[in-house]
Amino acid sequence: MAGDTHHTGIVGVIVGAVVLFAALSTIPFIVLYHHRRRATARRSSELRNLTDGGIMRQVSVDRWLDEQTHASCEDRLYAQESW
Repeated sequence: MAGDTHHTGIVGVIVGAVVLFAALSTIPFIVLYHHRRRATARRSSELRNLTDGGIMRQVSVDRWLDEQTHASCEDRLYAQESW
């Protein structure tokens, strides 16, 4: 009877140690996954902010070539930063 409780206690300690080791081993992977998701979201929001109302605006090649041949300064607003 005393031997059964001792054997059960050892099994419980071993199972607890395995569960604790598994839990502690998964924490770095969870942190890595979380950081990757945040970095991806931050990158996409930065790109969205730049293309919507930011300083990067798409200009067609034809328009760019036309502006290179004409010396008007008011047509070159796309290349300047808007403050």
